[in-house]
Amino acid sequence: MDPSQAEFDEILEIETDFKAGARIKDPELMRQAHWAFDECVICGGIDITIHHVLPRGQGGDDVWENLVPLCGSGTHGCHGGVEGGLDSVSHALGRHLLQERPDTVDYLRRRLGSAEAAAEFLRRRLRVSS
Repeated sequence: MDPSQAEFDEILEIETDFKAGARIKDPELMRQAHWAFDECVICGGIDITIHHVLPRGQGGDDVWENLVPLCGSGTHGCHGGVEGGLDSVSHALGRHLLQERPDTVDYLRRRLGSAEAAAEFLRRRLRVSS
């Protein structure tokens, strides 16, 4: 089912709600991250790429707390599922963050400015209910 224009406009507004200031860019850390993780946190696949939980375009930093290994790329695998907004994959990543990565949840609170903003981000982007 295709979204209506109103739903599309709402999606675009949601995506821009979470703009943060200038981000930390660390190419060396990104290289290290590719070697530090060996499997996708959602399905256990081994063909991984590094996903920014808070997207780079929304101010997400190259810091350990904002990185998670997912299989595939931004167009396929679990990484593609999250980028494409596939509810089941996004929800699985959100569950993983809440259960296994309190550092990432704390990062979102700090980067977005409040616990409420972090909770709203998790609800909208990763389909996590409070």
